[in-house]
Amino acid sequence: MDYLAELEKLAVKVCKDVAEIQQEFESKTFELEKVGYTKEIAAQTAYMQIVGAYRAQSRSGAKTFEGYFIGVTSKRNVNQTVYKQATEALDEFKAELENTLKKLQISHPDDWQAFAIKKGLIIEDDETEELQWFAKAVEAGMLNEKGEFLYTADLINSDAQKWLVDKKEVIDPEKWEKTAYGLFKMAGTNEVKIGVLYIRNPDEFNPILFRVYKFRAGCSKPDNKVLSMSGTKVTKLDVCTGIDISFVEFQNMINEIAPDCLYTFNDLYNLDEKKAEFKQGVPRIAVTMASISGVSILEGTQKNTGEPYTIDFVEVTDVFSPEFDNVSMTVDKLNNNLFEGAIGIVVYSAYVKKDGGVGGQIFGFIPDDRICSVPSQDIEEITPDDEEEESSNKWE
Repeated sequence: MDYLAELEKLAVKVCKDVAEIQQEFESKTFELEKVGYTKEIAAQTAYMQIVGAYRAQSRSGAKTFEGYFIGVTSKRNVNQTVYKQATEALDEFKAELENTLKKLQISHPDDWQAFAIKKGLIIEDDETEELQWFAKAVEAGMLNEKGEFLYTADLINSDAQKWLVDKKEVIDPEKWEKTAYGLFKMAGTNEVKIGVLYIRNPDEFNPILFRVYKFRAGCSKPDNKVLSMSGTKVTKLDVCTGIDISFVEFQNMINEIAPDCLYTFNDLYNLDEKKAEFKQGVPRIAVTMASISGVSILEGTQKNTGEPYTIDFVEVTDVFSPEFDNVSMTVDKLNNNLFEGAIGIVVYSAYVKKDGGVGGQIFGFIPDDRICSVPSQDIEEITPDDEEEESSNKWE
């Protein structure tokens, strides 16, 4: 068997550097020969060691992609809302049981216990006459025997989520995730598409924006216009090509590949008596040309949690929306490469504030490196009480 050739195929399958995995094979073979293995047995053993280590990945349905990220959201607990809904539903369920018990005590003052036992509200011969809300909640499918919340029909949003109920999936109190947007192509193809990657290991997956990577992710419908990719346990930024996308390259690509993402502030909002409203459906991400008019760094810790701040504030001026004032947007500290006076392309999401003002969150920014570079400057730091040359490398 040509082990090096087979390992080359494996490296492509699991998105590993070919030279690295072949070097690993030669190193293992050498160590085995040193302790007395014959050359043939050493090579076979080393090969099977490596194949075994990567077998789960090689069998995975995940596909290899190459491309670059244009924006990444902040890490968020995607189960926060549903866990709160489950807690509130259980509280209501317990209140209904207590109300039922009180009604029995009023309607049957002499023998309410018999009726309550029949309904399973209390246990026979239990002197405490304690309400059996836990058993009833398990019976209703709201909790499992460990007391963990389960998905119910009232907690799902679509038929696509019915499996969560059917399989009695547990609702974890914390399930952290972040979403990354970018331009990608599948291995073996030249067609570049805009894609959305749902990252399940947000603390380990921190790409440098506008740098080309190879990685693996699940994608059940690779022929769709927009790639929807799911991060799995094998999703890693395994190969960094060292290629950085320039402003002009990104500008040309986004205009050609994803013109549907181009939204100025004027495209998104109606301004009526200083109260903004969306003209149409809110896009998931929007891209526009902007100037960074101010950067405010949040220092200290949050009053409600005591945790350090993870966001900063940025004043954004849309170049193509002169009727708009500056818009204050948040940006994740991990992605904050912004500086005052920068002109470039901003990748953002928009929203309307409770007071009717315009707001947004910046996912990514690439400055026009032909006219501006990062200056040496003092950036304003606020507390909660204060409210390089163009790369010659090409990727296409």
